[in-house]
Amino acid sequence: GPALVFGAHGGRPELADALAGAGWTVEPVAAYDSIPDDAALAWAWKAHRARPFFAIAFTSPKGARAFLDLAGSDRALDGVRIGAIGETTREALVAAGLTVDAVPEHADVGALVTSLAELAKIE
Repeated sequence: GPALVFGAHGGRPELADALAGAGWTVEPVAAYDSIPDDAALAWAWKAHRARPFFAIAFTSPKGARAFLDLAGSDRALDGVRIGAIGETTREALVAAGLTVDAVPEHADVGALVTSLAELAKIE
């Protein structure tokens, strides 16, 4: 039978495409919406302005875009080490004009944190 692939409305199609490429019949299901938490994003920016972060870890292109939309300046993250959980997120950050300092070999939050922690040891 078909494989059901649950994802976000407007989400990336990589999994469904890979399964289809492997010969599966795929039924994608837009099961939820990703909606930014504006209050949390505003709090994060306020905290960064009060005491700039050494590093920021981004785990999705949508999360990165939501955070960067509140930046107010192209230079708001100057000096901050930027981590991306994987290549798709790295590409989104680079497209937004940022330099990505850390991308773990495997898309894993723990590996991303470790990658950023290694940068702190160097500096």
